[in-house]
Parts: sequence; C-alpha cells; structure tokens
Amino acid sequence: MKKNLHDQCTMLGSNSRRWIVSEESPFSKQDFKNILSSYGSRLGKVAVILIFLISALKSFAQTVTIGTGTTTSGTAQTPYSTYYHDGRHSYIYRATEILANGGVANRCITQIGFNVSTRNALQMNGFNIKMKQVGNGTYPTGATWSTGMTTVYSGSYTVPGTGWQMITLQTPFQWNGTSNIEVEICFDNAGYTGNSVVRCTGQGTNNRTLYNYADNSTGCSMAGAYRSTTRPNIRFIMATCAAPCVPPAVVGFGINTWNVLGYEHAAYNYANLASL
Repeated sequence: MKKNLHDQCTMLGSNSRRWIVSEESPFSKQDFKNILSSYGSRLGKVAVILIFLISALKSFAQTVTIGTGTTTSGTAQTPYSTYYHDGRHSYIYRATEILANGGVANRCITQIGFNVSTRNALQMNGFNIKMKQVGNGTYPTGATWSTGMTTVYSGSYTVPGTGWQMITLQTPFQWNGTSNIEVEICFDNAGYTGNSVVRCTGQGTNNRTLYNYADNSTGCSMAGAYRSTTRPNIRFIMATCAAPCVPPAVVGFGINTWNVLGYEHAAYNYANLASL
C-alpha cells in the first residue's frame, strides 16, 4: 500500500510548504491529483513533475556483476568453505571494475551475492560480512587481515540454492566511486560437511583473494592469511542511499537542492506561489 503524500512530507512554517519527495515510496495517481489541486499554478505543476522524474531516475538500482569466469572455487576461494569448521576469506574488487560494470559513485551497496555452482546446506553460524574502501588493488606478500572494516551483515546464513544467491545487507555500504572495495566473509561452526562451490575468475598474477580455514578455530578472528590469484565473481546491487525526509534549511523560492551523504536531492518551496 502506497503511503499518503502527507505522511512523507514535512510542513516548514505556516506560510511555506516544502514537499520532500521520498525515493523509497512511489506516489499514486491520487497523490498527484491532491498536490496539483492544492497548487494550481502551471509552475507548481511543472515543478512537481520534475521532482518526481528526478526521484524516479535516482531510485533505480544498478546490478553490478564483476567476473565472467566459469572456474569453480576450491576451499581457498569460496566464501562458504564449510568443509572446515571455520573460514575467513577476503576479496578486493577494483573501482575500475565496478565502474565498467555499471557502478555509480556515492550509491549504497544493499545486496551482495555469489554465483553458486554447487550448494551445501550446512548453516554457517557467526556469519559476518565486512566491507572497506581501500587503495590497494592486490594483496602483497605478507598481507594480513584488514582492520577498521564495516560489518554490514552479522548472524547466520545458509546458501539457499545454486545460481546467483543474493544476501541483503543489514547495513548498506556507500561507495565513494574511486576506492577499491574489500569484502571479507567469515564464519565459526562446530561441524563440517562440504563446501558450497562458487564461480571464479583468474586474476593473472594478481593476488586478490586472502584466505584461511581450519577446524576448531575462531572463525572471524583467525590469524594467518594466504593468498590466491583466483577470485569469486561477485554481484552488487547498488541503490540510492536513504536520506532523511527533512533537509537543511533552503532559502528562497524555486527548486532548491541540498546535499545529503553526497547526493543531491530536490525540494520545491511553494511559498508565494499564489502571488505568481
């Protein structure tokens, strides 16, 4: 059910209305009839339509798929290395790859996924996904696990099937458009069965996978790291980052813009419309 327009907007003063267009909840036809009947000016109608179009265009999510290889992962590469009790894997995806495959600067990654060729049904406990924007494009000799990463998912996870299996992040991750992205996935189980195998792409001589796995270990705090030149293909879903409904103060009449988390948003100040 679509939200009423008035639920998405904030009244700013008794003589001035600024309607804030939500990028998460599309308007119904009745919403537009209501606002157009409230503001009969041609300019008002044009402004409403422009705001809607801007919001609609910005709300589209991008699907960014990196890697086209069909190589299947070993325990060293798969993030789901459930042939062992514990697994810790980290991967670097370069900014050039993200941009070349449709990524947009300052958008938020809301889902990530891997292309599963063989599924194992063992649940991974203590399952965490962490992300970080980094400058390095490879893991050098002697590389260790990154610090200062942002946890974007924490809980348990079971691979649901084969093909592209997406995980919705609990905390969307905003990408600045220039940095490489490092993704770490780890878990801590007390038993094992077999791996869930994912599709990978070779990286030539470049080590873009860091890994460790063991039995009776400590999952996400395992020390020791090994490198691989084979990296899982990944898919990011990128969408406009959520912004608060109420913007900073905007002065003057007309279409005004402000910046929230690196995004330009539009509002229309209807004060003085009646005098036009």
